[in-house]
Amino acid sequence: MKPHGPLLTVSIGCGTGFAGAILLQFCPRLDLRAIEVSHDFIRYLSEQTVEIEKGTSDLYPLAGSAAAWIFIYPREASLMEHFLKSFGDGDVRLEKMV
Repeated sequence: MKPHGPLLTVSIGCGTGFAGAILLQFCPRLDLRAIEVSHDFIRYLSEQTVEIEKGTSDLYPLAGSAAAWIFIYPREASLMEHFLKSFGDGDVRLEKMV
């Protein structure tokens, strides 16, 4: 029996990618997809990890199948609500990390 692969984690509004890079240091097999509106912000993640969206209201299609969403630098609080309504299915647990 093969072990299950890592669960998909989507970092929405990843900013420089610093938080994602730290996660990957501790969990190198993590299937992390970082979403941002421009490559100009990214400093700490490889291009293979980053997906560029057209704007802050765009929904990343794979977010619906992700095990976790991370909101690092959302420009608008409504972005989180938008993802929750679109993909949450009432089965979302919020965790706060500081």
